[in-house]
Amino acid sequence: MLTLGLLTATAALTIDMSLPAIPEMVRALATDLPRGQLIVGAFMLGMACGQIPAGLFSDRLGRMPVLYAGMSLFTLAATAAALAQSIELMLAARFVQGIGGASAVVLSRAIVRDIASGKSAARLMSLMTMIFTVAPVVAPTIGALMVAQWDWRAPFIAIAAGGAFMLI
Repeated sequence: MLTLGLLTATAALTIDMSLPAIPEMVRALATDLPRGQLIVGAFMLGMACGQIPAGLFSDRLGRMPVLYAGMSLFTLAATAAALAQSIELMLAARFVQGIGGASAVVLSRAIVRDIASGKSAARLMSLMTMIFTVAPVVAPTIGALMVAQWDWRAPFIAIAAGGAFMLI
């Protein structure tokens, strides 16, 4: 249940943990704030582009292979974002990260449908919704603490580590 909850919250955590890093990232990557804020849009565009293929491939190939592939892509792209030396690389990494992260959002719900029905499915979906609701509330605070303690790359490193953790 924890894994399904974390998969559901992947998008919210990824977006909201990175928000406090934007001002420092803008300075470090020598760009302007409007361009730096595109990391949110690039991720969301990737999520939009990745959801239908993730669902279709999981129906054809099975849930777990597609989930592993998507989360591997998410983790690799998150690592690239954490190491980015230019805003162009950051935006490309965030787009690819969104494509990979789409599998987590789509397949967590599909897996619930596969393994449960009735009250059991409703209970699982309620728990996943609760985690999804809490994630955007706590993620910016965690991201801000990381930026204050270390630097702007810390939330991106944590996102990559979270992707690796979910893979394991």
